[in-house]
Amino acid sequence: KTELELVDSSLTTKILTEEERAKATEANLQLQISTGNAGIKYFETEAQVLAFTPSTTDPKQAYAFDTKKNYLWNGSIWKDEGVNQLELAKTFYRDNKDTIDITATTEK
Repeated sequence: KTELELVDSSLTTKILTEEERAKATEANLQLQISTGNAGIKYFETEAQVLAFTPSTTDPKQAYAFDTKKNYLWNGSIWKDEGVNQLELAKTFYRDNKDTIDITATTEK
């Protein structure tokens, strides 16, 4: 090979190596973005949550909009939190409504 062909071959190899590195970096960033929602995966329904088996890179916490519950993956099944946050708030209010001043403010 001529010197020019060797230089061209070397540059092509470096470009291909850099291209592969860039693709790997982009894939890593995409993974970070997809799992960056505080480690929560969102679903429209509980059925979708229960049908989903997370991979090693997926979040191990899920949220279903229909039930308004969080779910934790225990390694083999999704376990829901029990009562959703709205129901907890309603129960708290019912249990404490006589002692809660809803007109109180923390602003000064």
